[in-house]
Amino acid sequence: MHRNMDADELIICVSGWAKWETETGNFEVRAGDAILIPRGIAHRPAEVSDDYLAVELKVSSTKLMPRTS
Repeated sequence: MHRNMDADELIICVSGWAKWETETGNFEVRAGDAILIPRGIAHRPAEVSDDYLAVELKVSSTKLMPRTS
């Protein structure tokens, strides 16, 4: 397991499925699902399908950027 101490992590499942283990519980994601893992929470993909594809976004700030238009 690993933990991101400086960012929340948003995991979006694009295809296939995965079972994620975290210190707060276990989650299964399928295509179209997303999970948000808060910073500091240990997590890992425990099991994934052969066609699993995900996008992982690390968000280190909740500060909104002003519009420029």
